[in-house]
Amino acid sequence: PLGDGELSELNEAFKEVLPYLSKESVKELERQGNYIYDNEFGWVTPTVSSGMCAYGITDAKGMVKYSAVMMMESRVISLTKMDGLMICSL
Repeated sequence: PLGDGELSELNEAFKEVLPYLSKESVKELERQGNYIYDNEFGWVTPTVSSGMCAYGITDAKGMVKYSAVMMMESRVISLTKMDGLMICSL
């Protein structure tokens, strides 16, 4: 689940994340929004048709990672808390 502070951080980082995402992910985020409300978990990130987090990307080794984590590693963005942002609604 996403905390209240993480919602605004995700909104702020959204434009920076877009170039890293697949076309399917971008389309799904445009359709559902940056995050959605789940009755069981609260605010969560949306998923694409495969069930993978819309913010997930596959790296060169075939590992699925959260795009913001990869961007933080390459210092493109800086988010203060990432724990909740890795959780997706399935």
